[in-house]
Amino acid sequence: MLAAEKANSVNIFDLENKGDERGHSYNIPQRSFEFIGEIKDIHTATIVPEAIRGNHYHVGRREFILIWFKDSWVFAWDQGDNTNVEVRKFTGTGIKLIEIEMGRSHAIKNTGKENIFIMAFSNKIFNSDNPDTYRRVVIT
Repeated sequence: MLAAEKANSVNIFDLENKGDERGHSYNIPQRSFEFIGEIKDIHTATIVPEAIRGNHYHVGRREFILIWFKDSWVFAWDQGDNTNVEVRKFTGTGIKLIEIEMGRSHAIKNTGKENIFIMAFSNKIFNSDNPDTYRRVVIT
């Protein structure tokens, strides 16, 4: 069962571990593919302890991010320019899937002692000459 938390234009999902003695296994729900539409870009990265990734928004693309964690971290976002920042804190081990609408600045801060692994899926091809990524700080 997919547990979801709707948080004002940002959807946060717990993915069910369907693994076995070989290790963990997770499936991305169909609704996230429908949210994105056609996937045109996949970006993968790590976040080392105390580092932040994000503090930006996109005007022409949606994305969903898989966050694989083994400790504590924080996700922060806004609803657009000059809006309040919302913050969720997470601990433990698992994977979260977060769907992010266009125009919402977002960031992930690793507050734990283990690296965090992320994969971001978006509906537009990344173009370094026109990145569609604009800085707006939601967490420091």
